[in-house]
Amino acid sequence: MAVEMKTLGAIALVAALLTPVIYSIIANPADTDDLIFYFGKDETGVMEDLINQFEKNNGTDVKRHVMPPNSDVQLEMVKKALMLKTHIDVARVEYTWIHDLASAGLLEPLDDYIKNSSIKKGDFINAAMDGCSYKGELYAIPLFIDVGLLYYNKGMLDGHFERDYDPLVELETWKNVTKIAEAILGNDAVRSKYKNLKYGLVYQGAQYEGLICSFMEFVWSHGGEVIQNGDVVIDSPEARRALGVMIDMIENGIVPKNVVTKKEEDCYQDFTSNRTIFMRNWPYAWENLRRDFGDKLDFGVIPMPRGPDGNHSSALGGWALVIPSHSNRKGDASKLIEHFADETSQKLLYTKGGYLPALDVAYGKLEGDLSGVQNVRIKEKLDLLKNLTEVIEYVKPRPMVAEYARVSVFIRIRVHEALLGQRSPGKALAQAQKDIDRVL
Repeated sequence: MAVEMKTLGAIALVAALLTPVIYSIIANPADTDDLIFYFGKDETGVMEDLINQFEKNNGTDVKRHVMPPNSDVQLEMVKKALMLKTHIDVARVEYTWIHDLASAGLLEPLDDYIKNSSIKKGDFINAAMDGCSYKGELYAIPLFIDVGLLYYNKGMLDGHFERDYDPLVELETWKNVTKIAEAILGNDAVRSKYKNLKYGLVYQGAQYEGLICSFMEFVWSHGGEVIQNGDVVIDSPEARRALGVMIDMIENGIVPKNVVTKKEEDCYQDFTSNRTIFMRNWPYAWENLRRDFGDKLDFGVIPMPRGPDGNHSSALGGWALVIPSHSNRKGDASKLIEHFADETSQKLLYTKGGYLPALDVAYGKLEGDLSGVQNVRIKEKLDLLKNLTEVIEYVKPRPMVAEYARVSVFIRIRVHEALLGQRSPGKALAQAQKDIDRVL
């Protein structure tokens, strides 16, 4: 009950801060009996295609409530709509929102709805399904995922090795990545070819959610956690070592000092301008690199490296579908979710929208479907799928707690202070431990 009251308090605070424009949108819903679906703006058109298919196959009209692309604004709108019991039947949400919304009683448990459906939990990527569950009950169905990847400039690595090499072996550990980066940065022949080269690695280090993903991947790769079996364990030797490695990379010039200002597009610009050897980013960068540069920029992707005591780990991103507990169209809403979760829809989400399927079995089917296709764009999508095979098994959700939004803020503040040199790893994580303990 204490957690639920804290969660409701946090939701109320966010709701109170909503702009009048957002409030008017969700407090005055259209007078309609249609099935209402809240989701963020989709430039690819694949969401519209799938909704049209559902309407045609089921004879059910779906009213699209398209939200702005900013995920923070979407979170505010969804929370407010749920609290006001606005007419809303299905919502697309980030995995990190689910525990917060479920703990406040705002979401409908879905286990009973999927018993007689085509949805099978075991068909989905484990981390995605884990992110959809709260206290042993299922509150969401995965729609698509995002995963952290390490991109490398193949030309720079070729100039360093001057022999055949396997990136999965040579770049397996952070220690190897650091050594290779130092060697390339000191290689006159490589530097003369890539005159803009300045850094070994860039990642999302600004004080926002991207920093949480970067930090968690370092922590997991060193055998650490933030929350384990309900206990806060961020101030551990493993987490301290991980944060220490991040700081050492900055102090040694492998990572630029201004990494503390970088988001995804900043990293992308560094990579495409040949300013860095390695880049931590999401799969969207693959498609953009192929589209913008074709064969002019030779690159590859591998799983994020591991530390001496951990494993390869990739932060889970992406979106899932939920049904509000107050919806009076739960049966129809569950059918819409089932439609988005089936194999055909999951494959279309990837081939047209570029969204990685949450359905594990779709990957093998997609490779079979796309093999032999001559279309250049489809070939590129197949190349990405093959590279992701090594990554999917290492994906992990961020801390699954009801107060995730507040936990995330505490972590990003303290880690950012450490990267700026304002606190030592030990003091930063000790304070983060105290901060998180106060709300959990």
